[in-house]
Amino acid sequence: MTETSGEVVIAGGVLTGTAITTRLSQSTGENGHLRLGLFDETVPFHLETDVQADLSQLPPILARLVDDPDVLKQLALLTEVKGAAQGKLLIGSDQQGMRVMVSATDIHLSAGYGNLPHRVQVDAEKITYDDRRIEVRQLSARMGASSFSEVNSSVDLHPRGALEFSCGSSQILPTDIFPRLSSTGMAIPLKIHALSLAGQVDDIRVTSADLSWNDSAVNITGSVKPPSGGGMRLDLDIAADTIDVAQMRRALTQSSSTTGHKSVMAPSSWPVRGLIRFTADQVKIGRFSHPLRADIELDGQTIAITVKESDICGIMVSATARASAHTVAVDLDAAAQQGQLQTTLQCLAIQSVKADGIYRLDATFSGSGKIGELLDTGTGRVKLEVPEGGRIYYDFLLLKVLKFINTLEIFKDDISVGQMESDGFDYQLLQIDAELQNGKLHYQEVLLKGRAMNITARGEQDLDSGLIDMSMLVAPLVILDTILSHVPIVGHSLDKLDAIPLKAEGTVDDLHLYPLAPKALGYQLKEAMEGLTTKTIHLLDGGGSSAQ
Repeated sequence: MTETSGEVVIAGGVLTGTAITTRLSQSTGENGHLRLGLFDETVPFHLETDVQADLSQLPPILARLVDDPDVLKQLALLTEVKGAAQGKLLIGSDQQGMRVMVSATDIHLSAGYGNLPHRVQVDAEKITYDDRRIEVRQLSARMGASSFSEVNSSVDLHPRGALEFSCGSSQILPTDIFPRLSSTGMAIPLKIHALSLAGQVDDIRVTSADLSWNDSAVNITGSVKPPSGGGMRLDLDIAADTIDVAQMRRALTQSSSTTGHKSVMAPSSWPVRGLIRFTADQVKIGRFSHPLRADIELDGQTIAITVKESDICGIMVSATARASAHTVAVDLDAAAQQGQLQTTLQCLAIQSVKADGIYRLDATFSGSGKIGELLDTGTGRVKLEVPEGGRIYYDFLLLKVLKFINTLEIFKDDISVGQMESDGFDYQLLQIDAELQNGKLHYQEVLLKGRAMNITARGEQDLDSGLIDMSMLVAPLVILDTILSHVPIVGHSLDKLDAIPLKAEGTVDDLHLYPLAPKALGYQLKEAMEGLTTKTIHLLDGGGSSAQ
């Protein structure tokens, strides 16, 4: 200290100073009162003074005077501290040890903190500290594009006691808090409308947290236990109105092909454990938007998600997913009973089919690996049945079949493409049984029993490229007089049902049909066709040289 002056009296082995002024670098003290014991058996030390403080000196001074490990840990994270404050400083010592009390007002502080990418700018109306309690009133802070306001907080230090925290309108840009997110382009701020915490410093209760992220309102309650060797522990209930999964995935993941880094969602990069019970009024997954209830478990190595309840377009879905640092494993079950086919197709925004009927569905999926490779490595099965029939107004495959058949003028006035679009194709039964393997949907059996025509089919569709390779057996249920004039048939009988073997290749938008020779047709299609009628199936040999 320099430039020190005041009035000093020594009596009874105690030095007493009044009206003391002093300077410590850029900080000044005024109106100081000092009692200094000159012998061990006397009261050793007491200083109280008004301070105009250069805050760059505060961390090293407090580090020498404070013995609380949590406070010392936070002080060690501060770097390049700048700023000013005014207030009162009291340092006293007795048989119980040294006591420090700071009551600061008009605080303006700038500092680096830990690994945060931006300096922290703090303004506060009042901060008080003693060896038992820290209290903050009307604090605001800025860090990059993030900001806090109206922060009021208090915490008991010795003994470990009550914690209170409240925060007004604020926003956090995740890249300001987690620097490794900067390569993801995650620029959507988390907005805090109101936040209130209470409890103990080692067991914090989130009494209310009203937040929003990407214009989705989020409310959080529960408890948070700060890190103590095993990482932070959570027990939270999170309720949101709308969550867009695709947008979250774009924001929270980074491409290893462009950055060379693993996903920021890798659990090892999030030292958090515990349970989150999550509900959302609407979760948008592609074209889907439906309620969701799920449990999220974190153990520091993996993230496990269990979907408790989700109704997607009338289909009940339950699923579990477990993600580790490098892979994700998914198991999914979907089922529907007495579902409205037209409503579900419209809800899923499926453009390639327009039909009605009451359907039932059972589907499963199981896969593990990198998230972008799940369809290639996973397996699954889909069974769809419309047992009471209905009408099909548009179907890309059926439409191609009708056009092909009508080139033979079989139906005449029975049905046409135009009639299908206006009146619908009347069917009595639809069944689809398919398996997923190696990124392809393998159709084991497709049955369509209609008033004017029966169809059986087998084949596959590549889910990545969209390529379709199907063998079909088409049996028009009309008098085949015109067929006889186009394809010579020996021994034709009305007790027989003539069926035309066809091949379908291409994509939904560019599909081609080819006639097949009977010997190129699997026996399963003929056997399936026999199950739809009481007549003997007679295969017409259409060759296989041209496409329609």
